[in-house]
Amino acid sequence: MKNLHPKNPRGKAAVVFEDTAGCERITNAASRLFFSRGYNALTMDALAYELGMSKKTLYQCFSSKEDIVGAVIENFAMQFRKAAEDILDKPKCRFLQRIQMLAELAISRFALLNPVLLHELQRYSPALYQRFEELRGRNFPEIWKRLLKDGVESGAVRPDIDVDFSAQLVLRILRGVVTDHDALHAMKLTSREALVKTFDVLARGLLSANELKSYKKISFS
Repeated sequence: MKNLHPKNPRGKAAVVFEDTAGCERITNAASRLFFSRGYNALTMDALAYELGMSKKTLYQCFSSKEDIVGAVIENFAMQFRKAAEDILDKPKCRFLQRIQMLAELAISRFALLNPVLLHELQRYSPALYQRFEELRGRNFPEIWKRLLKDGVESGAVRPDIDVDFSAQLVLRILRGVVTDHDALHAMKLTSREALVKTFDVLARGLLSANELKSYKKISFS
């Protein structure tokens, strides 16, 4: 798999021993631990126990915990990008179907990024947090702009929409929805519930009058 083991934030090689299948298994297990328990709980001991292998074997693929988390972050961004592009490339798919599918994809992925996880990453590994923000800040706006441009061309999106501004605005809204624990608590919403409401409001503001007639409130199980 490409980009499975990128260089770490300090520019050193992240992979010590190239065993693609074994390293991918480690990365997948680390991803499960990282998103379910957080940065601090993802230790080399916990990962070795989860996989039923020795820490020595882990170090044959990765030189440190930082390198493992770096691979998790790169894979998370790469998988989101590929899934989003697959949706945009679907033939004979109406704009409303695309925005529903992209919203569902973003909600399912962004809901993994709970405020505690991101706070830990920012506090204990600023370089990795910065890399995560770089990837998120590049991938989502590019996907969103492509979606809106297609929508304007097809007449599904209002022609007066500023596509570049919309992409940056949406990114900042989503960052706030995911990371602001106090706001979520005050609204008595989970990250997922807040994301659903966010995409519903966005869709209603973007759609043309004709397309809005066909729109039904975004709702996911």
